[in-house]
Parts: sequence; C-alpha cells; structure tokens
Amino acid sequence: MVPRQLKRAAARTAMRTGLLTAGALLVLVGIGFLTAALWVALALQIGGPFASLIVGSAYLGLGLIVIGVAVSKPSQETAPPSEPEQEEQSLGLDDAPPLIQALLQAFLYGMQTGMKAGK
Repeated sequence: MVPRQLKRAAARTAMRTGLLTAGALLVLVGIGFLTAALWVALALQIGGPFASLIVGSAYLGLGLIVIGVAVSKPSQETAPPSEPEQEEQSLGLDDAPPLIQALLQAFLYGMQTGMKAGK
C-alpha cells in the first residue's frame, strides 16, 4: 500500500515540477517578446542605439536590484524557535504518506543536530 501512495506522491511532484518548468519557460518567452516589442517601439521613436541603451539599462538595473535584495541581510535577526516551538511547526506535508513524513522529520532533526554541533 505504501509503494502505491509513494508512486502517487512522486507523480504529483513530477506533475507540479513539469508545470512549473513549462510556466517558467513561457514567462521567459513572454519577457523576450515584450523586450523586443519595447525595443522596436523605442527604436521607431528615438533610434536603435538609444533604444538598446534604455532596454539594456533597465535590465541591468533590475538585475542589480535583485542581487542587492539577495545579498542583503535582514534588518533584525530573529531568534531561533525553542525546542517545543520547533516540534509544533508543520512541515506542510500533511497529505504525504506517514513513511515520507517520518523520513523527512528524521532528516531535519539530524540536520538541526548537526548544525547545533557545528556551532
């Protein structure tokens, strides 16, 4: 019975992964077409070199903002939850088979213990 549930969970995960990948690819294609349309509109108004400068600067600015957000530290450090609070936190796997839940909990407990030992 567990292998059937495991197969279903794997199939759902594969389906979600496939759909997310397809969605991301479609978003990237859409961004490409919108960029081309923006460049054509600007090129007709102000010329090709200036249109390239504007579009390139916009992407550079957005990229730098994303990098800045990614490397910035939070404004205030949050204290790690105490032991009872950690046990109360849900892994979000309520619909997963009990075997998978137990394996993930054991893995996370081992990771947490290893991180504490490394301090």
